[in-house]
Amino acid sequence: MINIQKKVNKIPKKLLIYKGYNLSQALIRFYNINSRAINKFKIKKKKISIKNAVLLSLSFLYQLKKLFKKDRNEIIIISNTRYKIQKALNHLSKKKNIAVFQDFNHKIFENYYHEDYNIINKFLFLKFPKKNLIRSKNKNEFSMLQNKIDFFEKLINFYNPKSVYVVEGDSVNDALIGQICKKKKIKCFCFQHGYNPTLFYSTVLPKFEYKNYFYDFIFLADSSKSALFLKKKKLINRYKVVDNKILPNKLSEKKNIFFGIPTISPKENLDENIIKKIAQNINYFSKKYNNLKILVRLHPDGLSNKIILKKVSNLKNVEFHYPHEISIENSFKSAKIGCFVFGTSLIADSLNNYCFPVILVDKKNSYNFEGLKKNKVAYLTSKENNFRNAVSNLLKNPIKIKTKQKLIHKFLKN
Repeated sequence: MINIQKKVNKIPKKLLIYKGYNLSQALIRFYNINSRAINKFKIKKKKISIKNAVLLSLSFLYQLKKLFKKDRNEIIIISNTRYKIQKALNHLSKKKNIAVFQDFNHKIFENYYHEDYNIINKFLFLKFPKKNLIRSKNKNEFSMLQNKIDFFEKLINFYNPKSVYVVEGDSVNDALIGQICKKKKIKCFCFQHGYNPTLFYSTVLPKFEYKNYFYDFIFLADSSKSALFLKKKKLINRYKVVDNKILPNKLSEKKNIFFGIPTISPKENLDENIIKKIAQNINYFSKKYNNLKILVRLHPDGLSNKIILKKVSNLKNVEFHYPHEISIENSFKSAKIGCFVFGTSLIADSLNNYCFPVILVDKKNSYNFEGLKKNKVAYLTSKENNFRNAVSNLLKNPIKIKTKQKLIHKFLKN
């Protein structure tokens, strides 16, 4: 990570500044994504297909209609995955006039759980690439960032919202959106997603290694402890704590087993062997408890999903949850035990949804789970037999599960 910081520091200022925006944070994130990913991120030239031309026409008519509406959208939610958008909408359940920008290639008009929102279609805001824009491979990333700035500026200028919401805040786009909002004096909120450093954290994750990482946002944290941790690290400046969830009335209806699939990341020692170990345990519990559903939430980037699908797709009681289709809340709705190998942000989501985490800690694990141990809100072991026995014992003992859920409630309440 230090090498990435040094690399950015050596870049001439004339390349780092564009239209008054500093591209440093976005570049740090861009280089970091490439360093973590197996398949390096490549910038592709856009092609105008017949399908895109039709979408462009439809979106033009849609946006033209909006120009004549009296009510403009006061809030914009921008995210690269469906479940992150839903997380923001859950928080804004009582708000109206919300526009949602889906920065992913899925359905044109997605359905979300909210009474009043509309989808922003990106085709109207795209521009044709100039032939002389990309002069060399070395300047490719700067051209990409400049295009993104132009794109999001047009989008935000058109809607002129009072506030913008992003989730996680650690992507290239988030860094740029935060700066645009700062320049235009628009409130930009960033939701903490899943990851809670007071419970568990990884020394290799980039967001904890750079100063001022979330300074362009008003950070929305799940707990004040988490926010204060980030402030102490000089990662955030302003923050708000979102309301804690109250104890659900239907905890007794929870009966299934949940598995969260992390992405493959060699930098974090998370390789194919870890994913195969998860598949082995899905197979084990599927056969042992064929009367229960094994809910498998796949990862948005898809790097680990192929291995999982290949290994366990033949099992009848396994239900696959794709992030672009099913919200995190719905994935955990009927699950009372969350099974995790290694570390993933879904562990904190598991707690937020009263699903007790049982974690098999691999010897190559890069996470520190001291907070989970201290608060007694998870079971951790480095032995696979203990991991399997712990899940089985909890399934057989409903009173024990209730006790664990009360511990989770106590933690969330405090």
